[in-house]
Amino acid sequence: PNTANNQGETALHLAAKLNKADMIAFLVANGAMVDAAEGKEKRTPLIAAAEAGHLSAVKNLLSLGALPNAQDAKGRTAMMHAADR
Repeated sequence: PNTANNQGETALHLAAKLNKADMIAFLVANGAMVDAAEGKEKRTPLIAAAEAGHLSAVKNLLSLGALPNAQDAKGRTAMMHAADR
């Protein structure tokens, strides 16, 4: 579950962006790294969910152990990305 596509996104990043709660839980239960940083931007699944405005995915990832203060390559957290929406 931690294999990345050519943009550096894992299946968990995609599930977070698409707000797929069942898939998020399934992937984490099967070994997906909840704080995997994608590509050059180093966005975590939590940041991807916050950028997309998916509060339920954000809550789900936090309940599964995602670090709320994880930063992307520009030093921005999920909360900072959510505030931009």
